[in-house]
Amino acid sequence: ATVLQSQAQMWDGSVSLARAMAATEVQAASPLRLVMTANPDPVARGGLITYQLQVSNVGSSPLTNVVLQNVAPVTGAILGVVAGNMITGGGTCPSTCRSGEIITWPAFSLTAGQTQTVSFAARVGNTTDVPDGMLIHNNATVTYAGGSSSQGNTVVVYH
Repeated sequence: ATVLQSQAQMWDGSVSLARAMAATEVQAASPLRLVMTANPDPVARGGLITYQLQVSNVGSSPLTNVVLQNVAPVTGAILGVVAGNMITGGGTCPSTCRSGEIITWPAFSLTAGQTQTVSFAARVGNTTDVPDGMLIHNNATVTYAGGSSSQGNTVVVYH
């Protein structure tokens, strides 16, 4: 981080009337970008939502120990994440991938300009408990040795 400092002093002839000092810490933009898409949107009751997560290194240096996590959408509308080959890139759930459980992908590295893409699918319930127009929220976070980034997405249910 860079610190910018500024000083000001007000004079009335030979007498100092006031003095002020300010310091501002400037943080560099994160070199890590996370983009999430969901298809289809809107989704029908009983249908599958496929979430795609793209993690990119938009910086000029390699990033190490990059860890991507996604909390399976927490709502009565989601029956759970479809496990097996419906989670790509080696992502796993702690148990059965139910709503609210965290999907974690193995740590990886990204060279400057590199993008890693993974996906998973979640099944929407097919009952009247899932009303037309219901919103399904999904959130993911990616961290690395120097910081983090997060992204959310909302899908509308129709029947």
